[in-house]
Amino acid sequence: ERKAEAERIAAAEKARLAAEAAAAREAALSSLRDSYIGRIVGSIQPHLITPPEAKGEENLEVILEVRLDENGALEMQLEAQLEKNRDLLNFLLPVVESSGVPEYDEAAQRAVLKALPLPMPKEPELMEKFRTLRLYITPE
Repeated sequence: ERKAEAERIAAAEKARLAAEAAAAREAALSSLRDSYIGRIVGSIQPHLITPPEAKGEENLEVILEVRLDENGALEMQLEAQLEKNRDLLNFLLPVVESSGVPEYDEAAQRAVLKALPLPMPKEPELMEKFRTLRLYITPE
């Protein structure tokens, strides 16, 4: 009976330590995730040129979906064609929610395009989460 109790206590302690380690790892990943989000926003923002049609608009925000490879580039390497083909731009960087100003939405798409490749985490647990992103793009 004492041996069984000792084994239960040891198993409980092992489980507690594993849970603490998992929580610490999750906290570290969360911090790293926030860091990469900041880096991504920081790489896009300098390329965002608010068009005249959007000047004076309040609460401008466009939400884009972007699918990236492990290097932070678009999954389909068609950046050069994107410069000339707006339909392809909308296909590869779809607007999930428009700002209400189409010219601003397109400016945001082009800012993402110019910022490629975007910073990508090297940690496998995070990299997979960054493969498909929803980018909330607002003027500075």
